[in-house]
Amino acid sequence: MKHTKPGTIFYIIVCVLSFYSPASRATLTSAGEIQSCTNNGSSSLHCDKKWVVTFAVANGQQGVDSTVAKVFGSNQSEPLTDPSDPNKAYLFNYTLHITLSKSKIAIEYPLVYLQDFNNQPYEIVYEANSNGPLEEYTNPCVDSWGSSNPTCGYAYNPPNEIDIANRIYNSQGFCCQCGVSDYLAEGTREGLSCNLLGSLFQIEPSQAAHCLRFDPLWYSGFKVGTYELYYWVTVNISRCPLNTTVVNNSICSLETFEVGPTSPLAYSDKYGIQIQDIGDFSPWQGTPTYSNKLLMKPDYCQDSQWWCLNRTADIPSEIAKWMLVDTDQVTLSGDECNKVGVSYSAFQDESSRCLRAVNSCLGNQLEDFYKSDLKALKEGTSGNYFVQFFGDFDGNDVSGANPKMRFWTDRIQSSNILLEFAAASLFHVVDVSEGKIVDAKVNLVEAYSKDGKMTITIQNTGKVEAAYEVTASCPNNILPILAQQVYIQPNQTKNITFQVDVEDTHGGNFICNISLQNSIGQSISSYKVRIDSAGINVSTGPQAGQPSGSDGTTSSNYGSSSACQKSCGSFFNIICFFEHSCWLNILYVILVVIGLLVGGCIGIKLFMHFGLSFLMNLFKMPQRSSRTGRNHRNHEQNDSSTSSSYHTTPYVAPPPAVYYVPRKHHHHLKRRYIVDTPYAYRYDTEPIATYIESASDKITQPVRRQNYKKYKSRQS
Repeated sequence: MKHTKPGTIFYIIVCVLSFYSPASRATLTSAGEIQSCTNNGSSSLHCDKKWVVTFAVANGQQGVDSTVAKVFGSNQSEPLTDPSDPNKAYLFNYTLHITLSKSKIAIEYPLVYLQDFNNQPYEIVYEANSNGPLEEYTNPCVDSWGSSNPTCGYAYNPPNEIDIANRIYNSQGFCCQCGVSDYLAEGTREGLSCNLLGSLFQIEPSQAAHCLRFDPLWYSGFKVGTYELYYWVTVNISRCPLNTTVVNNSICSLETFEVGPTSPLAYSDKYGIQIQDIGDFSPWQGTPTYSNKLLMKPDYCQDSQWWCLNRTADIPSEIAKWMLVDTDQVTLSGDECNKVGVSYSAFQDESSRCLRAVNSCLGNQLEDFYKSDLKALKEGTSGNYFVQFFGDFDGNDVSGANPKMRFWTDRIQSSNILLEFAAASLFHVVDVSEGKIVDAKVNLVEAYSKDGKMTITIQNTGKVEAAYEVTASCPNNILPILAQQVYIQPNQTKNITFQVDVEDTHGGNFICNISLQNSIGQSISSYKVRIDSAGINVSTGPQAGQPSGSDGTTSSNYGSSSACQKSCGSFFNIICFFEHSCWLNILYVILVVIGLLVGGCIGIKLFMHFGLSFLMNLFKMPQRSSRTGRNHRNHEQNDSSTSSSYHTTPYVAPPPAVYYVPRKHHHHLKRRYIVDTPYAYRYDTEPIATYIESASDKITQPVRRQNYKKYKSRQS
């Protein structure tokens, strides 16, 4: 290649600058003159003198075609002499206006469909059916595979073909029942309260069926492949008469070409111009890979719930909430708990399943990820799953024969474009304009939070549209901030946002120096901005916090006395029981009150009927023989003493046997004694006075016929 001398290039550029040139954002990387020959198989070569020029064309940022590079031919009609060679002149027959513009760069990832995943599998608990509470003997829970009618039923695939051959294995759920230890500790799986009294009377269930069910929303899962870069460079070639500074379509001829990764070559037969995209320069920022993630796209709803239909709508606000989920958070076989894709086998085979809480196998689902990022979005922080947190997402090509996931990037990545043509001259023009930094603001930055934002306002104070570069120099406590470029119209302002990451555990106050450079790298304005950073918030992660409030409620559809007891506290809180419809607890209270009333009435009746003597005799029965002898001796002594004191008649011995018996129905009187006589009389009452008379002098009463028979039988 024969390169044009530097002095000649400078001379031509001076000529080009003699007329107005629009803004450009392309860097001239090389220019030269070559002798280009083509071999078409004939005996001679066809050779032409060619100009070769290459440009580093930067990509657009704010819009698809916002970045524009413009190259012009000279409009001079008079010959121009090369100052380094007086014998060489440049004669321009026409002017070429060549405009190059590069779109924003799209990073495309090919997608491979894997399968559909449910948004939120959940567990339901049946403690009763149409026959009443589930219990072991008369209405047992059934969970055996092959049973004709398990409590949870079966799932079928296809769903509409209900046949034994189409049953999904392990879809019949499982049963949990109360054991001895459960009645003592009110245990087993959440939702089943083991109450012994309620189970005995079949008022409360002693078994429960646990069934897996699925949310109406389903996602399509795609595996993400290796990225590819996609952009296009538009080349507009206009040939205009000399002294034409503005392209006029009425007097200029126009031809348009596009080159890029999918079509890097183009050729203009009309102007004899070859255009080639040689490739891209390496960008400052790396390209992320998502080979360890799956794209989750809301696909369809099994019913017409409004929230589900809204999630599957192809509108920008919902497309931005499609999710990228790590592959280690997903199970394709469905046999792992607490992963996206969990299914019947994992639910059925969970270890110690009846000792765990409801939904213990169904955590970390797509709905959980959605709610987590939705909360972060409302709080203005960055989430982990929504595609909008990964970049400027474009979901237009996800559906179709060759699905792709696309992100548009604002990073600076220039393409090396080669132009080869037979032309009188080639010029590259760069517009330079004045500007200044109007303002710079930074929000309160928490250390290591990734939430710091610096907003800088730039104003173009010149007369032409121009490119500016903004750089920030900060202390070592702050991660380096990459420079940004921006195009600004005359007298217009634009805001640029930088991410600020403070890596100082204790936080503090830091000063960053902001510099504004024009399109050729000259510093034209500076600004100091203060960054206030809070220290890192110490977190204990998932073990943080202290429990408070109630323990929650079960997912059972059948009432629980233990749950009512937790809500109302006291066993006799009747008003609370009515408020919470605790009918079993109310029944218990009524039974206890009735029991107390009946027991009290029986006790009072016994006491009134028998007196205290009945209770005493329960523990000590009278000794008839010893007490009879003792009373007989006492009576002998009493009769002897009284006889000698008051009478002169001879002593008469008392009856041979005297014993005490209680007189029924007269508990307020003293005990009576009966003196057995050898004849048809006996003593039925006790003398009013002290025993001072002989047995023969006592007042006697006739013996009743019934008692007399008993007496005669004893005598005989």
